[in-house]
Amino acid sequence: MGYFFSCRNLTEVIFCLLLMDLLSDNDDFVPPTPKNREKKLSVLAKCLESKSSFNTISKNKRSNQNGKRKKIGGISPEFKKFKDKAKQVTLFNYLKKELSPLKSENCSAVSYTHNNTAKVKLFSESECINTKNDDKLTIMKEINSNFCTVSHKNDTISKEKTALIESSIRFDTDFDIKRSDISKKSSFNCDGNSIYSENKSLKKNSFILSTGKNNAKTQLSPEMCSYSSEICNDVQNLKLDIDDLDKKISDNSLTDHVSLETHKCEEISDKTYLSSNENMNAVLEDSTSWLNDVDWKECDTFVEMGVCASKESQVHHPKASNFVENKFLFQVKEASRNDKNELHLVLRNNSGEMKTCILKGFWTDSLINIGDSVHVLKEFENNEVIVDNHSGFLVINPDFLLSSTAVVSTLFCMRKAALNHILPNWSSGNNVMMIGSLVHDIFQQAVNNNASSVKEIITILERVLKKPENLLCLSCQDTPEAEIKEKVAEYVPSISNWIKKHCSFERISSLSNLQVTHVEGIEDNVWSPKYGVKGKIDMTVKTNTCNQQTADKILPLELKTGRATYSAEHIGQINLYILMMEERNKELSEGLLLYLKDAANIKLVSADHNSRRGLIQLRNELAFYTSKWMQRSCNVNDIEHCHLPKPLNSKRNCGKCPYLLPCTVYQRALSEDKTLESDHAMHSLISSATNHLTINHLEYFVHWSNLLLLESNSAAMTDAFWTEESTSREKKSMCLSWLYLDKNVTKIENLGEISYVITFSRSSESPITSTLTSVGLKKGDYVAISKQGSINYVALTMGYLSKIEENSIEVTSDRDFPKIPQYKDCLFRIDKQISNSAAACVRNNLMHLMENENEASRLRQFIIDKQPPKFVKSLHKDVVICGRPILKELNKVQQRVVLKALMAEDYFLIKGLPGTGKTSTIVALVRLLISMGMSVLLTSYTHSAVDNILLKLKEHLSFLRIGQELRIHPSLKKYSFGNLTKDFSTVGQLKTFMKEQMVVATTCLSINHAIFKIRKFDVCIIDEASQINQIACIGPLFYAKKFILVGDDKQLPPLVINKKAREKGMEESLLQRLCNTDNYMELVIQYRMNKEIMRHCNHLTYAGALKCGSEKIAEAVLSLDTLKCIDNLTPDWVIDALQTDLKKSVIFINTDKVNICDSGNLLDKNDFEADVVLIILETLLKNKISECDVGIITPYRRQVDLIEGKLKKISVNEIEVNTVDQYQGRDKDVIIISCVKCKKSTSFCEKKGMILDDERRLNVAISRAKKKLIIIGSKSSLNIYEPFQRLIKCFTAEQIIDLLPDSFQS
Repeated sequence: MGYFFSCRNLTEVIFCLLLMDLLSDNDDFVPPTPKNREKKLSVLAKCLESKSSFNTISKNKRSNQNGKRKKIGGISPEFKKFKDKAKQVTLFNYLKKELSPLKSENCSAVSYTHNNTAKVKLFSESECINTKNDDKLTIMKEINSNFCTVSHKNDTISKEKTALIESSIRFDTDFDIKRSDISKKSSFNCDGNSIYSENKSLKKNSFILSTGKNNAKTQLSPEMCSYSSEICNDVQNLKLDIDDLDKKISDNSLTDHVSLETHKCEEISDKTYLSSNENMNAVLEDSTSWLNDVDWKECDTFVEMGVCASKESQVHHPKASNFVENKFLFQVKEASRNDKNELHLVLRNNSGEMKTCILKGFWTDSLINIGDSVHVLKEFENNEVIVDNHSGFLVINPDFLLSSTAVVSTLFCMRKAALNHILPNWSSGNNVMMIGSLVHDIFQQAVNNNASSVKEIITILERVLKKPENLLCLSCQDTPEAEIKEKVAEYVPSISNWIKKHCSFERISSLSNLQVTHVEGIEDNVWSPKYGVKGKIDMTVKTNTCNQQTADKILPLELKTGRATYSAEHIGQINLYILMMEERNKELSEGLLLYLKDAANIKLVSADHNSRRGLIQLRNELAFYTSKWMQRSCNVNDIEHCHLPKPLNSKRNCGKCPYLLPCTVYQRALSEDKTLESDHAMHSLISSATNHLTINHLEYFVHWSNLLLLESNSAAMTDAFWTEESTSREKKSMCLSWLYLDKNVTKIENLGEISYVITFSRSSESPITSTLTSVGLKKGDYVAISKQGSINYVALTMGYLSKIEENSIEVTSDRDFPKIPQYKDCLFRIDKQISNSAAACVRNNLMHLMENENEASRLRQFIIDKQPPKFVKSLHKDVVICGRPILKELNKVQQRVVLKALMAEDYFLIKGLPGTGKTSTIVALVRLLISMGMSVLLTSYTHSAVDNILLKLKEHLSFLRIGQELRIHPSLKKYSFGNLTKDFSTVGQLKTFMKEQMVVATTCLSINHAIFKIRKFDVCIIDEASQINQIACIGPLFYAKKFILVGDDKQLPPLVINKKAREKGMEESLLQRLCNTDNYMELVIQYRMNKEIMRHCNHLTYAGALKCGSEKIAEAVLSLDTLKCIDNLTPDWVIDALQTDLKKSVIFINTDKVNICDSGNLLDKNDFEADVVLIILETLLKNKISECDVGIITPYRRQVDLIEGKLKKISVNEIEVNTVDQYQGRDKDVIIISCVKCKKSTSFCEKKGMILDDERRLNVAISRAKKKLIIIGSKSSLNIYEPFQRLIKCFTAEQIIDLLPDSFQS
């Protein structure tokens, strides 16, 4: 809900309470605004009368269904009522007196105490009522209903109502009436009641509006009379300052909507309550046939009424924080509800102790699964704790951090908030967001530089507009640059006045009672694993108040560029910042909310328990819906069980929502629309938004959504780094630990932006003896800097590694750490951050494919419907004449392939076998396209693959390289976007430049760049297409008229971690999917391997298709003239292995008889084979073979690390040791393959040998060698794998060397 009431008298307070209750079942409800003041109690009485009739019908309907309710999408139907109830309480918790603006200049002081918060309790922990007269029942409290019996203080109350008064909710509210016709305070005493009942014997409900002169005959049990004592205390705090409220709300746009809703309420008694109890699984079984092919699993365990569930098989040990012992962390082992609807959780802590947590009140709404991790933020007594409305918090899956913005956005639409988290870049920015971003930047620089004059701020504005990132964003806007600049300039006077009034810094100002004395930080990163939230605070400022003898306070300041609405979303965001920051500053309880539109208005906001409770509950609910999509450890195996919240029932609001397509596609694809009410607005919206999609399109969407979900849930978790000890992560090459700050800091300033190069060194107290360079982090890695040993100081700032030395590193960040006193003597850890942006980009691609746009429709025809491409019958003779010099550099096969690609109208596939000149063919094709006046988008999945093509292309053409500077090859940096546009100062220059570029090169995941929003290309060429995830490959295709895919489906497939995803087809690349006999050609003449190595490749994979390009290549062997002259210490088997005969170009060294597998029984590490590799290398180097001509390939990362360590000990640093996946696209004169597996691991090989059982990976490994291929492994162990079995059969007897126990000399 999240709207703010403006109530000018007690009547309106009661009106708000009752009207909200009345419409609580309607997701489209919008609370009243000041224009509703003319609505009198007569209208309310009509609504209540109709509500009475409606409740009688609905209650009877619901009561009859209670015994046979089924899950809807895996969630109990009670959840909807719980959600409505939570929205009510969230709204009232934000009715605060302190939201009023700070008094004007004549105000003497700002109060730092806030006791006038509105607290409304809609639950009671006592239970049932009894009544003898069902027909005359006057008051009935349902889960989402409240009623207040109103009495003026001077009215006479009849004796019959004594019991009612004693049990009622009391509103003791003082109003300061400051109107001209009222000079004194008027005190009102409102008597009413709200009774919570679960009595199943009740059949009917009715409401009677009772005033002081209306005698209602009501018989109440003693249990009723004891209910409201606690509620009275809460509601007595409801005090509204009318004069302040007059200033708050200026937006009256909701009035008409409220009137409409009131009118609906008057007619609602004539309608029958409709409730859909269809089982989602049953609906899906009847809908589409493709579900029969999907192995659906049961949904995660949900806690239902009266059910106790315990699934030990799904339970994982809770992840313990290794900063310090996390005393808050528990794992849910069992969960059940009692007859009072209280939720009982059996929890286990990190020590294995079992404890009980009882959830009451609003916390019973919590969606908890068996196996969830929870933070219980209340002290246990006798191993038991009660979390209710008044004390304690429960944070579910706290390691899943949600942004504060996402949490407060749920107040409007939970479904949109969830979709925004799943598809974060779906909704592009608009002019309002652009203006807001610019104003934020200007304000922050002005305050930080103490620039208060209009002239100074205008200078800052000009500087901000010229920032490269802002020029880039402005180039994407439909509004002209001058118009945006004009709108931004409107804020300058407001900024100037605020700074003059509130920013004293070195001087003492008397203009305002609130003074900002220092800027502590700008865009500070705040992560709170304790509460499961994170955010960036606009500014953190030190403040003081005039005329008060109080110490300075450090407060978060949130800046808003719209009009002062003081909405619940804005207040909630401040409250979350307070919640996060108080872990670092225990005295923090307030924050500042500043509006800059028209005239600056600042509010001092404080958070109370109710506010925090509501926000944490919203956070928990959003986490429930989003965590299953985002690489979490929950057992979810299909998209069907990744529930999304129910959509709003508002055609007007939903029809304009930027997430309408994702919202409706998910509903239709998953048959969610079958569970909606018959008159729900979404039925028409789903039809209009998705009627262009066929059943095949939806099947494809759900199939790939499932695959992406499976893969994301199997991906390594790296974001919750605080749950793992730093030294442990350092062993995984993910962290640098035991670091202290160096005093040397380099300040860098560019267009007003200041950054710092911070130096960290390894502490002498560190138990780690290895150097920082040996850990594995690289220059350019994105990292988080945290205080080691504290869970409260996680991700203090983010930055990039700019330099790594043996004992020190440098990080470029926006914070000057050494100047912060509290960090002076601290130890730090630096953790590598793996972004989820790649997964989000892929999901966006899949959703874009479902759009009702020309590009998406065309791609659906080719990709989903598999419509074949069209080709022109012939090329114009001018093309042949123009391209003759280019084509002369190619062989006949390459020429035919290039010409066929030019003839394709839609798309074409090129299969480039190993060493066949695939890169040269692409370069020639690009050159020919440019000569024809056609623009080209050149992409691949990795930066290195893109740069390999550009390194050859730069000899012929200029181009634009898009991507991070640190990821671009040094020889290509001069072609980077940043370098070529560094001198631009206007949007016009930038747009012209981007439109003129004929060749643009980038990775498949960099398509969010501004250039793709302002132009399209004639042709898109994707290299290594067989290695790219099918949906990731689709992204660049939206921006070209036709596309050409280049790759080899017999080499590395897309990397898929999840076994089930592989089995269901996730390894299928787009090249494989589209390939048929008519739309592809092969490059078969290779220029890499000699004919003996090529023979093995043909035998294993290509069935004789590969041909040598020349006799010289076919006969090429190593030149080792001194091999016979080496000393006698060299073993005979080494001399035999390095013979230069052509037939011995391929050697298999069999370790069956000597391999002792002495690497601690690790299946991915073999110390013996590493020593064999070392002996061969030493001999090669003695024979003048260059280190850069030798490569070592092994399937496992641990073996790579082991061999690299041994090489460093003998000062060999230039030999590349890597896994198969990292070697595709490269070649060496000599390739040595260490297979790792040995006899002692044979029995387990079948379970752990997925990599060795992949023919494509083995093909890549052996095809990297030009002149010599040496394979080291256990023959008996490798024969288990079919690819190795076939390869070994291809070896001749003289190519196999059996090592004997006495043949290996250490």
